[in-house]
Amino acid sequence: NPQVWDLDVHPTGRWLVSTHNAAWLLWDTTRARVVERGSVGTNAAVKFTPDGRAFHTYGSDGLKRWPMVESPADGGNSQVAKVGAGEVLMPGMPAAAALDPKRPLIKQLLPLAQSLEWRFAAATFSANGGYVAVAGNGYAIRVNLVTRGPSPTVTLRRPDDSIISNSPDGLWLATTYNNQPGPDLYDLETGAHVKRLDDAGKAGPMWMPHTGELITANTVGAKFWQPGSWALQREIPWPDPGLARAFAGFDRDGRTAWVTWPGSMRRMDIHDGRL
Repeated sequence: NPQVWDLDVHPTGRWLVSTHNAAWLLWDTTRARVVERGSVGTNAAVKFTPDGRAFHTYGSDGLKRWPMVESPADGGNSQVAKVGAGEVLMPGMPAAAALDPKRPLIKQLLPLAQSLEWRFAAATFSANGGYVAVAGNGYAIRVNLVTRGPSPTVTLRRPDDSIISNSPDGLWLATTYNNQPGPDLYDLETGAHVKRLDDAGKAGPMWMPHTGELITANTVGAKFWQPGSWALQREIPWPDPGLARAFAGFDRDGRTAWVTWPGSMRRMDIHDGRL
């Protein structure tokens, strides 16, 4: 399936998991081939756990945990990976309304699931693998993947916001919508709206996993914002302005990133903008 919703790389770098319209795929990066696959809801986000023993997905079918076991093969010279059945940690929103409202997690979800008109919009995992935030119908909520406890419900200033991004530490949420100026920022500990950045970024907001900076991008270049103070730290102009770019991922060295380009992706030094 050529449509990719999200992907993540295993802590060892050996495995990659990607989500598509109705499936997840586990790839062996050393052989560039799919070794396992499973079913998942639409628009699913995905993230490996920090210990690499499982990955989580969140899509229209809810939040699931997929256990993964690595074992030696070929006399110990290579590795194989097997993925177990997905455990449902949180149901999809329409199903949530039918469950016991006395359960604390479901209590928090009921404002999102009052109506069967619920439309799942998007989910985003924090870079530390500890949280997932999900948005839809003008609301958002963050769930701790260890305790499974929720944060206060966030009421979005723009109900149609469907592009969301969770900070690496899980404390902040940035939301926007196609071609809307400036992402809205929310404190996920309190559920409060913090501010709307004065920026005309057209690409979805993204967080630097190593520094926690928020990145916005448009047709001119990229801007880096300091979390908490939300002060503009620096700007990187595109070498050929005119088309909107977006940061697709970051290398483990904390210095380079992959940036979308017409028909390709390019590696960029995020400190000086060199390609």
